Amino acid sequence: MIMGRKPLLLIFQGSAREGGNTETLCEISARSAREFGMHTEIIHLKKLKILPCKGCFSCSGKGICMSNKDDINKILAKMKKANAFIFATPVYFWNVSGLMKMFFDRLLPLLKFVKEGERMRIKSRVEGKNCAIIVVQEEERSGKISIPLLFFKRNLEDFGLKMVGKLFVYGALLPGDVNKNKNAIKRAYLLGRRIAQYAQ
Repeated sequence: MIMGRKPLLLIFQGSAREGGNTETLCEISARSAREFGMHTEIIHLKKLKILPCKGCFSCSGKGICMSNKDDINKILAKMKKANAFIFATPVYFWNVSGLMKMFFDRLLPLLKFVKEGERMRIKSRVEGKNCAIIVVQEEERSGKISIPLLFFKRNLEDFGLKMVGKLFVYGALLPGDVNKNKNAIKRAYLLGRRIAQYAQ
């Protein structure tokens, strides 16, 4: 971190619902991170133009998408400058939202494919940065494998990101449900504080 400059937290909000539970938790975590010394920006994925990845791999060398004319390169530039991320999503059909999945598909330019001997190795342009996740679902906690958790863990490992916190909220379906859950509100606040402390 450059002296005198506050670290930047980008929060990627993956719900299409206006004023929904995921958005509420993002706002609480953002407020907490600001109180503990970070700049924050909530990026609403529904407001971005993000087209499907074409799988051309032309991005590997330059770190930008060379094929699609949309908003992803602006986001990639912000991610390279940011210090930390929160990825937040509701659960749709047991997985992350379509908005979040499409977004991760387009993060390919953050990876470099380097040949070492006979093998290709992945190197990340955001390696070592801290992150956290927020997952909101209607279903109650169960003993089944969490597909969103698996999705994030595997992908964040590939990007070399360090997951320093995670918040799972259960039983939240209708807008405003999380406001009735004092524990969820508290944990969202603590999540923002935690990621700010790691950024110091």
